[in-house]
Amino acid sequence: YAMARGLKTGYPTMVAMFSVRDAMHTIYYDEDDILVIRVSDKPVAREVSQDWNTHISYAEDGSTVELVLLDAKASGVYPLRVEHALAAQANASADLD
Repeated sequence: YAMARGLKTGYPTMVAMFSVRDAMHTIYYDEDDILVIRVSDKPVAREVSQDWNTHISYAEDGSTVELVLLDAKASGVYPLRVEHALAAQANASADLD
């Protein structure tokens, strides 16, 4: 498990690691306004704070494992806007060219 500390409560929030097929996912903790973006199922080897509300976890090989954003909604990064249809349309257009 990886832990992120909520600024409002000070208590750790547990983020469960998932299997390979579930490696890419996001979890939003509404009570603490924390957004966790998990991009890999690799174990975390080190964590780096970019600033007070942005933390990045890396695997042993240097690849990114997880991003933790504190005050996500307050800073405007949550809710996420996902544009699957636009990406699919762009790929279809590229195939026609």
